[in-house]
Amino acid sequence: MKRKCIKSATAHTQNRCAQAKMKTKSIEQLEKDYWKEPSEFPTDMVKKCYQYRKINITDLTDEQIRLLFSQQIGTEYLIGVALEKLERNILTEGDFY
Repeated sequence: MKRKCIKSATAHTQNRCAQAKMKTKSIEQLEKDYWKEPSEFPTDMVKKCYQYRKINITDLTDEQIRLLFSQQIGTEYLIGVALEKLERNILTEGDFY
């Protein structure tokens, strides 16, 4: 029984450590998907998404996270940060348009 608890605690610690390392990286780095910079962006929103993918996850603003979620970009990496922000302030908000 004790061994399971120790293994579980170790796995939990490793998971937290992996999450902390993840937050110091950008979506672009985590996905290992580097978009080429076009000579011209079709819309301002596409340009923003391109730029936001290069920012470390912990440095993203609430609005930047909201936009990336709305475009389904990096959601698996952003969900933890978004939930932490909501736990600190349930009234956290971003612009809609």
